[in-house]
Amino acid sequence: MILYCFSIIFFICWLSGLILLDQMKAVPSSFKDSKAFLPTNNSFEFLVYSLSIGTFSFFILLLSLTHLGFKLSFSAGLLSSLFFSSLIYKVFFLKQDLFTTNSSSDKNFFYLPALLIIFYAGYLILIKSIFYFPSWDHFTYWLVDAKEIFIHDHLRTTAEINNYFNYTSFLPLQFSLLYQLLGSIKEEATGIFSVIYLSLSSMLVLSVNKVQTFKTNFILSLLCILIFSCFWNLSVVSYAEAFTAFCFTLFFRFLINDSPQFDVAKKITFLISLLIGIGFIKGPFKIYSIFLLLFLIVYYAREIKKIKKKSFLYLLIPVLILISQLYYRLYVWREHIEIPLVDERRLLLGTISERLQYILDTFAFLFKNHPVMSVLYLFVILYALMKIKNWKQNSKSSIALISALILFPGINIGYYILEMTSHQSQSLSRYVTPTFFVLGLFFANEFSQKISSWGKKTTIFVTLILSLLIHKEVLRTHHHIKNFDFHDWKASSNKTLEPMSSAALKAATLLPQNARLLFVGDIDTSISNMGFSSLIQRYLLLPNSVGGLYRVPIDKFSDKLFTAKPDFLYLTDFTQDGPTLKFLNLNLSNEHSYLVKIESFSPLKLGAITELN
Repeated sequence: MILYCFSIIFFICWLSGLILLDQMKAVPSSFKDSKAFLPTNNSFEFLVYSLSIGTFSFFILLLSLTHLGFKLSFSAGLLSSLFFSSLIYKVFFLKQDLFTTNSSSDKNFFYLPALLIIFYAGYLILIKSIFYFPSWDHFTYWLVDAKEIFIHDHLRTTAEINNYFNYTSFLPLQFSLLYQLLGSIKEEATGIFSVIYLSLSSMLVLSVNKVQTFKTNFILSLLCILIFSCFWNLSVVSYAEAFTAFCFTLFFRFLINDSPQFDVAKKITFLISLLIGIGFIKGPFKIYSIFLLLFLIVYYAREIKKIKKKSFLYLLIPVLILISQLYYRLYVWREHIEIPLVDERRLLLGTISERLQYILDTFAFLFKNHPVMSVLYLFVILYALMKIKNWKQNSKSSIALISALILFPGINIGYYILEMTSHQSQSLSRYVTPTFFVLGLFFANEFSQKISSWGKKTTIFVTLILSLLIHKEVLRTHHHIKNFDFHDWKASSNKTLEPMSSAALKAATLLPQNARLLFVGDIDTSISNMGFSSLIQRYLLLPNSVGGLYRVPIDKFSDKLFTAKPDFLYLTDFTQDGPTLKFLNLNLSNEHSYLVKIESFSPLKLGAITELN
C-alpha cells in the first residue's frame, strides 16, 4: 500500500516535470541527436530528468498555492488535474511525440548499471519497512509539522506550533500528502522519500558520463552506491539533508550542461527557481541559495550580457514564487522567530590553543567516522592543486565542480568549528552531505574518458576496491541497526518508547475536550520542553499542545505561561534540583511524568497533580 501511494505521488511529479520540459521546448525529438535542455542518451535518462525536475516543481507550486490559502487536498488535486490535462492535450490534439526511442544502432549500456543503484535503494527501503528510526529532529519539527498539516489540511497559521525553528513546510508537505493517500499517519513511511531522492541523485551522476559504455557506467554506479552507503544514517531518517543533496546535484547537473542551442534565460530561470526551493526547505539554507546565486552569476557572466530584454520576463516565475512566500510569512504564519546563524556565546568560549585543538579534533573525527568521504574530498583538493599550473586549460564545468567541492564543505565545516558543536557523527555529517553527489558529478565529468580507456586488470582492480568499500559501509549499516534503540515505532511493543506512550495515552483520557497543554521540563539551567521524552509525548498529544518548542531562562518562564495560557502543565524530562520544580515549588520524582492542573495565573496557583507513569 505504501509503495502504491508513492508511485501515485511520483507519477504526478513525473507528469509535472514532463510538461515543464515540454513547455520550455526541452523534450528531445531524438535522444541520439538531442541538443535540448538536458542532452539525453536514452529514454531512461529522460525519465530521471523529468522526475527530478517534476519532484521539485510540483512541491514548489503546491507550497505556493497552499501559502495563498488553498486547502492542501484541493491544491494537490488542482495541480494534478492541470498536469494530466496538459499531457492529454499535447499528445492527442497537437500530435506531438513525447515518448521517443533511441536509435537501435546506438549501442548503450545505461540500464544494467542503473539497476545496481535501484537494487541498493530497494535494500534501504526494505530496512525502512522493517525498522523505524525515530530521532530527535523528527519530533522537533519534520514529523510534527507533517502531522499538523495532515490534521488540519493546511499549513500552520501561527508560530505557536513550531516556534523554535525557522523552517518551512516544504518537506513536511510531502509527508502529509503521503499520509493523505494512505488515509492515516505512518511515520515509518516518510524516510522512503530520502531513499528516492538519493536514488535520483545517483542517476543524475550517471547521466553526466560522457562515454556511455557498460564499463564506465558500471564503475560510476559503484561509486554512487559507495557514496549512497556512506550516507546511510541520513537516508533512513526523515530529515531535509537528502533532499538538499538532491537539489545541489540537480543544480550543478543543469549548470554544467553548456548546450549553446538552449536559451540561457530559460536555464537561469529554472536554476533561480531551484535556489528559491533550497531556501524554502530550511531558513538557514538561504545562505546556500545566496552562495549558489553568486556561483550562477560568475558562471554565466558573459552570457547574461547577451540575453535579450524580453527573455527577462521568464524571471517573473521565481518572482511570483517569492511573493507567495513573503505573503505567507507576513500575513499567514506571521513569523517572528529568527535563529542566529552563529551562536555568539560560543564564539567567545575557549582560548586560541583550545580552538586549534578543537579544529584538529574535528578533522580527526571526520577521518575516523567518514573515512571514505574524507579521502574522496582530499582527492579533489589534490587534483585541483595538480591542475593549478594549467588552470586556463580546464573547462568551465571542471572549474565549477572543483570550486563547489572545495568551497561548500569548507564553509560548512568552518561554521561547525565556529559554533564549537559537540562531535557527533550525524550532526557533522549534515554539514557536508549537500555536496556528496556533486562529488559523483565531478568524477563522472572528469574521469569518464579515462575509465573508458582502462584495461581489464585496472577495471577489475578498481571494481574490487569499490566493492570492498561498499561491503564495509553496508556492514557498518547493519552494526548501527543492531545497536539502535528504537527497532520498532509501535510504542506498545518497544521497551524504550512504551512508558512515554502509556503516559501520553493516560493523559489523553484525563484531559477535557480541547484542553490546552504546555509541556515543561528542564535542560541545564533553562526551563524547556526539548528533552526526548517531552518531544515524543508532545508529538502524541499534538492536538492539545500549545507554546511550541522553547528553552527559556527561569525568569522568563512566567512570560511563556501567560503567552501560552495552558489549562494543564505536563511535567517530564525534569531534574530533581532543576529550575522547573523550584519555579513551581513542587516536590516530585523525576522518574515519572505528571499532569498538573492550573487554577489561576496571577498569582500562579496549581490544582490537582496526577502521576502518569
